[in-house]
Amino acid sequence: MIKPLHSFLKKILVKFNFTFSLKIDNIKYKVPVIHGLGISHRNLNDPWMLELLKIIHPIAGHKMIDVGANIGQTLLKMKSIDPKIKYIGFEPNPGCIFYLHQLIKTNKIENTQIVPVAVSDQTQLESLHFYNDSADDASATIIPDYRQNNMFHQELVPAFHVNVLREHIDFKEMSILKIDVEGSELQVIKSFEKEIASYLPIIIIEILPVYDEKKEVKRYKNQKEVQSIIQNLEYSMFRIIKSNGKLSGVLEIQAIGIHSDIDACDYIFIPKTKVQSFQGLVTLI
Repeated sequence: MIKPLHSFLKKILVKFNFTFSLKIDNIKYKVPVIHGLGISHRNLNDPWMLELLKIIHPIAGHKMIDVGANIGQTLLKMKSIDPKIKYIGFEPNPGCIFYLHQLIKTNKIENTQIVPVAVSDQTQLESLHFYNDSADDASATIIPDYRQNNMFHQELVPAFHVNVLREHIDFKEMSILKIDVEGSELQVIKSFEKEIASYLPIIIIEILPVYDEKKEVKRYKNQKEVQSIIQNLEYSMFRIIKSNGKLSGVLEIQAIGIHSDIDACDYIFIPKTKVQSFQGLVTLI
């Protein structure tokens, strides 16, 4: 998770627009900061993701689908590894959509497409719930009552089933599917099920913990359904193990289970046809 800036510093930054340099894996980017939006790029957030993408790149293909693109954290990491990879990012947050286009334009990033919608198992308008005043709120979700803390505000955003998106977007040979959607993982997996079955992408996914199956019945049910779909599609599941934000290795699991460790909520699902190759590239725990 991105640590919020001190409120005083935020008040200053929103008055200025500027650009700073960010180096990722020997690639230098110009990062725009627009009324404070984009300043969270100042540090390389989630360095484990860069390490993991480097590991899977040799056994993955050349098309990444990023569901929950936010302000381009994964985009920059992936493009630093493979500038030619086809990147398709989905993001419903209007502030993030605006910023992503500025980031791509500023750095002349090619072979990239931003789709300004949420991915869901239904095509309809959804309320995007924000929990702080940041335009790039990474905790924003379309799932009502997903968080116990007070909602800051909400906005209507479009949500599309992949059946509709398929008419306009080429998902053929998708090789990496990253999902970071704050509680709507099941809807995304169900929507993409045909593509997952056809192209067997490597899936990187965040599934926030279920602390108590009796108190969080729906969340636990959704988690188990995600697990069932993935296993029926002949995937193996691995929990991503991190230390101080860096990748330590992966642990193969049979069930996601009940836990309270917020640092243990990132997973990688590998098609069984690629498990042996993957295990030869990563540290197994």
